[in-house]
Amino acid sequence: FTGNTAGNNGGAIYITNSDILTFTDTSFIGNTASSDGGAMYISDSTNINFNVTSGNTSTFSNNTDSSGDNSIYFDGNIDTVFNVNTDDSGTLDMFDGMKSSANLNSLAINKT
Repeated sequence: FTGNTAGNNGGAIYITNSDILTFTDTSFIGNTASSDGGAMYISDSTNINFNVTSGNTSTFSNNTDSSGDNSIYFDGNIDTVFNVNTDDSGTLDMFDGMKSSANLNSLAINKT
């Protein structure tokens, strides 16, 4: 996802009310949101899986929102789990930050 723009939240993707969402070998570069989540805005979603397979690189870079450099914004009144799964030589390069709203119950980030 490269060079996308949103007039509000989620420069490339706006996700809401999802039980399980999986991305594989996906990069987010140069996306912009005028409010929150330069690359992704995730609301009321419980399990987000980000997979990088052997020999591949996924990158979050130059994504911006109203607060500056920010790739992912988590929102909602539930518990959210963000799983990062990399194979032997898979790489996730995260050059932008992540943030959450004050009303998010909990956010767990797991690396496997």
